[in-house]
Amino acid sequence: MRKTPTMRPFYAVLLLAFTMSCARHPAQPPAWTWTPPPSPAPIRTLPVPAVTAPTPLPAPSAAPLTSGVRRRLRAICSHIETSAIVGQRYVVACDGGKLLQLLDNGALARSVKLEAQGIDAIAPAGPRALAIRGWVDGAILRSYLVFVRRGTLAPIGASYQDTTFLGMWRGRAYLDDWCCNGRPDEYRPATVFSISLNDARESEHIDLAPEPQAHPQMDQPLGQGEDNYLIGNDFYVVVGSITYRYDMRDLNRKPERLATAPNVSHLR
Repeated sequence: MRKTPTMRPFYAVLLLAFTMSCARHPAQPPAWTWTPPPSPAPIRTLPVPAVTAPTPLPAPSAAPLTSGVRRRLRAICSHIETSAIVGQRYVVACDGGKLLQLLDNGALARSVKLEAQGIDAIAPAGPRALAIRGWVDGAILRSYLVFVRRGTLAPIGASYQDTTFLGMWRGRAYLDDWCCNGRPDEYRPATVFSISLNDARESEHIDLAPEPQAHPQMDQPLGQGEDNYLIGNDFYVVVGSITYRYDMRDLNRKPERLATAPNVSHLR
């Protein structure tokens, strides 16, 4: 439409009204308020219960050797590390991983060389086997465990490293593997399995990680789980100041929380 001279005053008035309105109500920028980021959730801490877990059973002490037996051993054993009486015979661990069985009079019955650099404990494992604990040296020093037959000292299956012999339960040897599962940057304080001392067959490995929300993964120490122990039907998982008691008859059942027994680590 063509603008005529008569319409010009109308547009002028409209422009004047718009200008006055903008002057009264200038445009304001939107208000901005700083909101701090949410603080991280605090780590959940659980109170230590008043009930204290029982102290683990003491490790078997070495059997004393008579002077006559020691004289016979000098020719074949430069250093005696530990010994035990099994039936009517001595079982002696010498330096270098050598394991000896002696007759009643101290004469050598048999000798085997194990993979360990040293042996520090000989314990019964049922009526027909022995658990031999020691260490192996390499890039790092690691614990060593093997089962041997009482009569022949022949190894039963393979040896284990960084594994605790918990004890016998229902005719099987129960062990706890406390290494090589991504630790220490993973919370996994117990990996339990058993082996048959007849044919060395292993059971499935069961990982136990009670109350993971209370034990951050990155706060776990190296070698976690090495202080776990078995008494009767109860399996005790030691996590710092708290010990969790599991029922061996049903490891899927929720464990009971107890306070850790004092000096629990001196037996491992």
